[in-house]
Amino acid sequence: EMDVWNHCTRLIAAIIHYYNAYILNELFIKAPTEEQKKYIAQFSPTAWSHTNLLGHYVFCQEVKNDWLKDWIQTFNWEMTAGVKNKKKKGGNIKGFRQ
Repeated sequence: EMDVWNHCTRLIAAIIHYYNAYILNELFIKAPTEEQKKYIAQFSPTAWSHTNLLGHYVFCQEVKNDWLKDWIQTFNWEMTAGVKNKKKKGGNIKGFRQ
């Protein structure tokens, strides 16, 4: 039972790492300036504070598969434009820690 628990935990951690790495990679590719690319490159894909592991999950219904791409397309680059202001406002992209 402990062996199964450990494998499940590793699988969940790997999924969170992949999810975060995908988001950061897409944001890095679409960053309009080099300053913003450097800023995004500082973030770790290990962060998981923005991931909800509690709640009600439904696995047998059709969902829109492009929701993440849509979110990345509408990302507010003005949040990262103020790299100079990051000391004043915390400087984190929502959910990601440096």
